[in-house]
Amino acid sequence: MTAPGENEPQTLKDAHAVASARRPKPGSNLETWLKFHQANARMYRAVSDVDRGHHHELRYWVGYEERKAEEVAAQIADRQSKLVNRDHKGGTPGDGEGQVSRPIPAG
Repeated sequence: MTAPGENEPQTLKDAHAVASARRPKPGSNLETWLKFHQANARMYRAVSDVDRGHHHELRYWVGYEERKAEEVAAQIADRQSKLVNRDHKGGTPGDGEGQVSRPIPAG
C-alpha cells in the first residue's frame, strides 16, 4: 500500500478531478488510453489508503480502471495479432510478401 505524495490527491473528489484533467483527447491512440487507465488505477489505490471514508468507493474505481486497462490491452494485442497475421499471409521468401512487421514498443 502506497499513500499518495504531498502534491497528489488525498480524497476521492480530488482523485476524480485529477483523472478528469488528464483524460486523453478523443481519438488518442490505444497506448495513451492504456497508460491513462493504469495511472488512474494506481492513483485510486493510493487514495483509498488515505480517504478511509470513501475506501470502498475508491476500491470500486481501482477495479473499474483495471478492467478498462485490460480491455485496452486486449484491443492492442488484437490489433498487433491482426497485423502479424496479415503480414504472414501469402508470399514467398525474398519477394517482400509475408514479412513480419514488429510493433513499435510503447513507452
